[in-house]
Amino acid sequence: MSRGTWNRVAVVTVVLFAVTAHLPAAVLTWTGNGDGTSWNNAANWDLNQAPVYTDTLNITTSATIANVYRDTGTSLYSDGYTWRGVVSLNEGTVNLPSYFGTGSSGVFNIGDGTLTGGVRDALVNVGGTWEFDRHGDGTFTLNILRDGALYGGTFLGYGGHAGRKYVINVDGGLMASSNAWNMGSDATDSNRVNISSHGRVTVGAVTMDANDVIDFLDRSAEFTAKFGGSFANIAAVNAALGSRFVSSASSLPMAVDNGNGTFSVGGLLPPTGRTLPGGFLANSLQSGLLYHLDAAAGVATDGTAVTAWADQGAAGNDFAQADTNKQPVYQAGGFGGNNLPSVQFDGVVDYAQADQLVLDESASAQTIVIVNSIEARTSSGGIIGHYNSDYGIRENSTGWTSTGNGNDFTNPAGSEFYVNGEATGNVGVQTPHIVSAVRASAMTWAATGLGNYFYNSVHAARPYRGDIAEVLVFDRALNTAELRILENSLSAKYDIGLAEHDYYAGDTAANGDYDLDVVGIGRADSENFVYRAGDAGFGMAAYNLADGDWLMAGHASPGNDWVVGDLPADGKSRWERVWCVDETGDLESATFVFDYADAGLTEAGAGQPLGLLYRESGVLDFSIIAQNPTIVDGTVIFDLAGAQIQDGYYTLGVIPEPSTWMLAAVALLVLTVRRRWS
Repeated sequence: MSRGTWNRVAVVTVVLFAVTAHLPAAVLTWTGNGDGTSWNNAANWDLNQAPVYTDTLNITTSATIANVYRDTGTSLYSDGYTWRGVVSLNEGTVNLPSYFGTGSSGVFNIGDGTLTGGVRDALVNVGGTWEFDRHGDGTFTLNILRDGALYGGTFLGYGGHAGRKYVINVDGGLMASSNAWNMGSDATDSNRVNISSHGRVTVGAVTMDANDVIDFLDRSAEFTAKFGGSFANIAAVNAALGSRFVSSASSLPMAVDNGNGTFSVGGLLPPTGRTLPGGFLANSLQSGLLYHLDAAAGVATDGTAVTAWADQGAAGNDFAQADTNKQPVYQAGGFGGNNLPSVQFDGVVDYAQADQLVLDESASAQTIVIVNSIEARTSSGGIIGHYNSDYGIRENSTGWTSTGNGNDFTNPAGSEFYVNGEATGNVGVQTPHIVSAVRASAMTWAATGLGNYFYNSVHAARPYRGDIAEVLVFDRALNTAELRILENSLSAKYDIGLAEHDYYAGDTAANGDYDLDVVGIGRADSENFVYRAGDAGFGMAAYNLADGDWLMAGHASPGNDWVVGDLPADGKSRWERVWCVDETGDLESATFVFDYADAGLTEAGAGQPLGLLYRESGVLDFSIIAQNPTIVDGTVIFDLAGAQIQDGYYTLGVIPEPSTWMLAAVALLVLTVRRRWS
């Protein structure tokens, strides 16, 4: 989603067509004073009347609105009753029924709100179909504005009727569905999707007619879809660029194979905020994340007894324990070298007493990463498993059973198990470590127990005794590059050394302990790579990685501000937050981006010259390593050549006026020999 805070309702002037005399248009504002949820409850609207298809509706307060029916109360809008008015949705959530029709110059503006498709909340369950131009002649317009989102359901350009078309403006918002999207079934229509201001469209396989256009209005726009539809493979995507994907702002947009069954087209800037550890996955349902538990956030306690552990991911899969005999204990600090919080399980071998938190719904896991420390061995103790059944990840005499029998998570051939990046299950007691398990195929658990492996009233418990600090579970197999970057990020956060595949030296005391929000890109081989990553206001991308190329970065500043210390000559100011960058291999080029909103800063004044600042160590003044960035909607973009990618420290600064730009040339002379940490 786009950057910034935007809480005003869009003002849109629209001429409405085909408005019959017996349905005068009204302007209604949602109050929720009726039942608080139903679209067609008159008391929920300020004129005390239920909306009809020609009305202009303003939804400006947080609310979840369900039961969306046409004025006769049936479950579908039928011919002549599809939406033709204007809806401005801001902050609230609207759940649409199946086949919510739109047509005849209707307009939906989605601001900070979320529009979901289907009779159930499609953020969780995909259902229903959003038909952009089902009825009536004219153009239907959908505006997804800053921080707005259209999630779920099935997107469909109904097509097949001359004179019906739609325009979707994703101006900083997000349009997302995992289902296929047929943009229109009639080659005579001319449907159009305009993407700008960090707008993103993420969908399943796409079919486009010859006159349909996806237009990237600036470099921050992006379109991601699964292979299939009109695009069977990346060659077909490239072949289609001239006629179906266009760029109003520059040359034809880039298309890349993401290596996971999807392709992306557009400016392909890296993310700069709201990502998961490692920075290469947005914290969204599209990431494949089932749940993310972090002891530093979301732990509910009664005293020190843990009653619930809230999912920090988008799925909302929270763990809980109501039985006071089975509640683990919250530890406010002391875990790992950076003394972070954890949840401690007692390991009592008694089904009525053993600590355990439970996710009480079905989940199919394929990748599990857990940061933990075993306090002492238990009787085949298990750290996570199928609640009330004999499946999961469990201990043995040396640490972890990485393959075990058919019940163990990583038993199938092709599964992987690592401790601190090393392919082993061995680990000592009272030693913080990172367990990474990737199963060859997903394993479905009707419910999940954390802190136990097998637990019911018949068999003895197989409890875990020790501390758990962080848990990330995905419904897909992370590729090798994703897994290595995630391990490096967690290693820096907790000050846990990696036995293998350590690509980040910025987390050492000698280099300043740049342990926060460590992100990375890299390529293990042609099938396992990450091209883009970022968080906390900084992002990086490279699309020409070779095998063995890695680029990691982290910072050491929880806050951020404009400061004036350690500047180059005549420098004006710089970001307080500095990023330590560590390169492995030899990158030919890369893109660094700085995002004001995700960094928590206001932009530099208009017209202020900006530069990328660099220093070799944490005690030197910065020099200017790059200048003349591209600036798009609060994002500052530097395209770097290989010689500008150094091991060292980077930040964004306001630099001298052009008359003193010779300083930058002097700085570049210093970089003729590329710096590398040993």
